[in-house]
Amino acid sequence: MNQINRTMDSLHLKNVLTLCLLLFLNSCFTYVKIPESKLEPEERNYRSDLFEIDKKYLIRTDRDIELKLKVTTLDEARIGGHLFQQGSGLKDPNRPPFFIPYENMFMVKKYKFRPLITIGVGAVVLTGIGIYQVNNMNINLGW
Repeated sequence: MNQINRTMDSLHLKNVLTLCLLLFLNSCFTYVKIPESKLEPEERNYRSDLFEIDKKYLIRTDRDIELKLKVTTLDEARIGGHLFQQGSGLKDPNRPPFFIPYENMFMVKKYKFRPLITIGVGAVVLTGIGIYQVNNMNINLGW
C-alpha cells in the first residue's frame, strides 16, 4: 500500500511540474495594449508610428473581429501583414499580406516579452515545489 501511495505522489508531482512548466513558458510572452496616451484624445486614431515591422499584434476591429497579425508593411492609411492562427504560427506564409485600415481598428495589443512576469511565475512555481517537498520529507531523528 505504501508503494502505491509513493507512486501516486510521484505521478501527482509530475503533473504539477508539467503544468508549472507550461505556465512558465506561456507567461514569457504576452500581449500589451498600446498606451492610450499615445493616441489622439478625441478618438482612437492609430497611426503608422505606433507600429513596428516584423512585430506581432493582436488587433480587434470595430466589427469585433480579433486578428493576430505579423506586420510586414506600413502605410499612412493602413497596416499590412500575415495572419497567425491560434498557437500554430503563420496561417499561410505564401499568401499576400492582409491589410487593415487604421480607422477600422478598435483596440491594438503588441506581442511583447515580459521578463518580470516570467521571473514571478518561476519563483512561485519553485516555492510551491519546495513547500511540497518539505511537507513530504520523512526525517527520522532516532528519538
